[in-house]
Amino acid sequence: MARLAKSTTYGVLEMNRVASVDTKQVFSQLPLDATDFASIACENGMVLVYDEVAGAIRLPTDAAGVIVEEMYLVGTHEFYYVDKELGEFAVTIETTAVKHSTIGFAGAARAQYTYPDLYRLTLGDTFTTNTLDMAAAAFGDISVGHYFTARDTGLLTYDGATAAAGSSLICQVIKIYTVPNGDEAVKLKVTQVVV
Repeated sequence: MARLAKSTTYGVLEMNRVASVDTKQVFSQLPLDATDFASIACENGMVLVYDEVAGAIRLPTDAAGVIVEEMYLVGTHEFYYVDKELGEFAVTIETTAVKHSTIGFAGAARAQYTYPDLYRLTLGDTFTTNTLDMAAAAFGDISVGHYFTARDTGLLTYDGATAAAGSSLICQVIKIYTVPNGDEAVKLKVTQVVV
């Protein structure tokens, strides 16, 4: 795996036109799977599985080289401050397990935790991100019309001119672009999705 180079610690996501924003299909009620996220962070721009049966957000399962599960786009709100760049925020096991506030109604203690926001993807959705696995390619190898597909790392992986067959999530490059902090990125359009 070769991550796309960026100037910040974590990936940045810009939602261009994602239908679930309007249809209210945004899910944020499950913690991260402790095994899958023991050594990695949940970054904006990742594609993950919202597994209500297991009660956790987890990495997709690779079935013979293909992902065949419904995928959700991680798009947790990140605020842009003068002294803090976009791409410096991610959700980790520590942030989902630590109480951020114990102030409740009428003085009663109530724990509040940080869970990632996951957006259901639909055909035609567009978003811009630098949270990508470039495989063996360089950023300059990407062209409009090339493909990224979901993998078991939670990252969209560069496939080149032909998408990996059978993946439940295939995105096509529609623009070579930048994310709001100026880092190189690609604007993607969802061309295949299993719902």
